[in-house]
Formats: sequence, structure tokens, C-alpha cells
Amino acid sequence: MMVPQKSPELLLRMIDDEFGFVVNCSFPGSLRIINSNQRAVLDAIDGNEDVAGLGQKLDMDAETLRELLAMMARTEIVRFDGAFTRPAKPQETDRLNFWIHTTNACNLSCGYCYISTLNTGKAMSERVRTRLIDKLVRTVEKWQIKQVKFRLAGGEPLSQFRSWEAFIPEATTALAEVGCQFDCAFLTNLTILNDEILTFSKRHRITYGVSLDGMGNAHDATRKFRSGEGSFQVVDANIDKLIASGIPVSVNTVVSNQNLKGLGDLTRYLIELNIPFRYSIVKGENVDAQLLDSCLSHAFAIMEEAM
Repeated sequence: MMVPQKSPELLLRMIDDEFGFVVNCSFPGSLRIINSNQRAVLDAIDGNEDVAGLGQKLDMDAETLRELLAMMARTEIVRFDGAFTRPAKPQETDRLNFWIHTTNACNLSCGYCYISTLNTGKAMSERVRTRLIDKLVRTVEKWQIKQVKFRLAGGEPLSQFRSWEAFIPEATTALAEVGCQFDCAFLTNLTILNDEILTFSKRHRITYGVSLDGMGNAHDATRKFRSGEGSFQVVDANIDKLIASGIPVSVNTVVSNQNLKGLGDLTRYLIELNIPFRYSIVKGENVDAQLLDSCLSHAFAIMEEAM
């Protein structure tokens, strides 16, 4: 008797009335798109009813149902013996990485920004930063951590440079005293940069992740100052300054309908600069799927040729 059981690590969501997805969170590569009929099958599985009984309940041919369940069993969406892969216990690590939301303030007004608290409230307080160092030191000592890395984001983290100018040396010293290396990166729109920040960044081995959505107008279409003026010329000049100062920099591009057609030019530019980059699809907006496929394929062809 074949009695199907659902994985206890199953995540199932319907996108609309017709389609959704299901994934076994403990089995790599198990994500599947499902339709409403397949959802009904999964809902009907109770761990007691066999395939024949399920077929009768769902008014579904038993052989068709068996084939569907066998397909799902290959990635442990269901199993017939209950021997599901157990979640692997994370390996012990000697490194910690933190994404720090430094501030709600930002000097740009990007239409796709998903930070709901943008330009509300204040930045991280000195009291919180002090407690953060104390907590880091205790954690490092307890778990024998050898490296801690902060990614300082926002809002715009460089608008709070004075605060982090004090924090970073203090954290570096406090962690070094317990045998731990402290590394730091600014995730920034790179519209705020001066010689003082450059000198400080070089001294403390700070790296930069920069938002750049395209060349010229392609970038300015999405990343404007609150005055409405585009920011490309400022960002472009500041990337050159980072590279000239020997400060490691990478680029992240938010891909939307507004800058898709400029991805080829941007790809050539970033390859010429010889810096790491990645393209991320915009959140919360519809993107022209055909144009996305065409423009990303074109960008990949440029990368392939460069490689």
C-alpha cells in the first residue's frame, strides 16, 4: 500500500488562484511551480490515505496521481517511506557577517526603494553602537570567532560618517584584543565622498559596494537627488577616486524597465574598470520579461566575450 507523506519542511504558497510554488526547505533544488490541481493533491495528503484512496477523494485517475507523486518524490516534496532528509546542522564557524541598517536618512529619491522607514526617525544612536561593541566582544570570546565583518547600509551610510569614523577604530581595537579581525564595508550610493573619507577608508581597509544603475541617463532615470537632478556624474567620478586610491569597490545594479536597454553599455564599462558587479531584478515592479531576457542575454554575451 503506497501512502504518501508530505515533507515536514514544506513551504507552499499560491501566487494567484491558478499558480503557486512548493519547496522542501531541507532538499536543495526542490522548488517547483504548481497549479491549483496539484495544490489540491498536496492539501489532500494526510499521511493515512493511500494513492487509491486519494484518487477517489480527488476524482483523479490513480495512475496519473501516482506519476505526479513519484515526480514530487524525486525531490522529497513527498515520500512514501517517511525517510525525509533532515535539516543539516550548520557547521561551526569562526566568522560572523552583519548587515547594519545605519540610518533611515538618504539624499536620493529612488522610485523603487523598498525601505518603508526611509527618511523617518534618526540614525543608530551612540548608546546602541557602544552596546554593540560590548556584545561583539562577548560573542567573539564565547564562540572563538576570528573574523567579524560589517556591511554598513541605510538609507545612506556615508551621511553618518562621523559616527562610524569613531566606531570603526574602537571596534577594531576591542576585537583585536580578543584575537578577532574586524572588517567593514559601506553599501552606498557614493554621492558623498571626500579626501577625509578616502584617507580613513584606506587606513582601515574599508571596502565599498556601490549602487550604479547604468551609464548617464540610464542611471539618472532611477537614482535622482531629491531635487530631481541625476546623480551619475557624481557617482562616476567617485568610483574613479576609489579605484585611484586603491580601495576595493564592487557595483550592484537594480535592473528595471527604465534601465534595461542600457545594460550592454554598463556591462562594457564595468568590465573595462575591472571591478566585480552583479545585476539584481527590481522588487515590487513588473518587468518586461521579453526585454529582460533579451538585455540580460546581450549583457552575458559581452561578459562571455571578455572572459
